[in-house]
Amino acid sequence: MDWGNVAAGAITGIVGLAGIAGTTWQAKRGREAQAADLKASLDAAAGNLRLGIDAESERARLAEKRRVYGQYLTALSEMFTAAGVVKAAGSTGDEGAKLAATAAQLSAANGLAALFSEIELVSPYEVRLVANHARHAAHDFSPDDQRPFGYGEARANLVWAMRDDLGEPGPEEEHGPAPDQGQPG
Repeated sequence: MDWGNVAAGAITGIVGLAGIAGTTWQAKRGREAQAADLKASLDAAAGNLRLGIDAESERARLAEKRRVYGQYLTALSEMFTAAGVVKAAGSTGDEGAKLAATAAQLSAANGLAALFSEIELVSPYEVRLVANHARHAAHDFSPDDQRPFGYGEARANLVWAMRDDLGEPGPEEEHGPAPDQGQPG
């Protein structure tokens, strides 16, 4: 027996087995790297999807608030007008006109109350507080109303509170700072 040929064959076999083991190990590392890349890619896609869904949810939430706020301001104006008509009808002495105006005011008040319930569901505390104040100011309107926070100011405060909640610019951002009234300061 020629031990040189046996040793050469054994070495060749060992090298072959090492090559197969190395190739197998390298393939395994490649599969693991691909799996990690795929997982990272899927995680990134899921994150982007979540961001897109969150952005759409926020857009829908703001659109719903805008709708409720717009309807509330419309109902508030209807209530204000109905209260003024009741006051005017009361001064004429016409009981039929006063009764019709009172019925219209009651209908407007019911609509406003229903929308206030929606305001309570979608708006922050500050908006609810100002909305409730404006509702009472519209209901209690009187043409000779000289109170510091009458309907006009209450409605303006409500509009700015709603705009602030919606992320819209306030009076300073929209019109600049109030002009100097010549007061020291």
